[in-house]
Formats: sequence, structure tokens, C-alpha cells
Amino acid sequence: MLLTGFGAMGACGKIGSTADYKKKNEIFAVDASGLIAGVSGGFLSSLAVGAIFVSGPVGWTVALVASAVGGYFAQEAGKLIGKAMYDQFGNRIDLLEVTRVGRFCG
Repeated sequence: MLLTGFGAMGACGKIGSTADYKKKNEIFAVDASGLIAGVSGGFLSSLAVGAIFVSGPVGWTVALVASAVGGYFAQEAGKLIGKAMYDQFGNRIDLLEVTRVGRFCG
């Protein structure tokens, strides 16, 4: 959860420091899809590993590491998919205005 918060803050910082509005929309689309995929992947991998290793601190540690690794790779895959989807469909929509993110990060 903490890493997700840092990821969202980093994305907001990138959006705020970019002058080109089209690039801001692209950053939002890519980072948002990456964060969603990362949270999902991390949660699912920790469930899978945690179900196997529920026996105390060793299992918790393994589940935590698997969650972080699974979340990272899922986030990177989500970013690639988000970029492709934005290039194909999203660049016609002002995502920052629709989601109101532009008011907080712009």
C-alpha cells in the first residue's frame, strides 16, 4: 500500500512538472494502468505464496517478497499495455479533465 502511494505521488509529480498537456495525459494513462496492474499482481502473488507458506514469519517474508516482485512486474506490464491502449484509443480524450486528476497534479 505504501509503495502504491509513492507511485501515485511520483506520477502526480511527473504530471505537474510536464508542460505539454498531451504528454501529461499520456503519463497519467501509463502510470495509472501500471499502478492498477501492480496492485493487482502484488496482491494475487502474495495470496498465492501466502497460501502455501502460512506457517509463521518465514511464510510472511516470502509472501512479502513475492508480492513486491509480482507487483513490480505486473506494473511494468500494465505500463506497456496502458501505453499501447493510450496510443490506440486514449489520445482522443482529455483524461486529466475527465478524471479531475489535472486539478490536483497540474
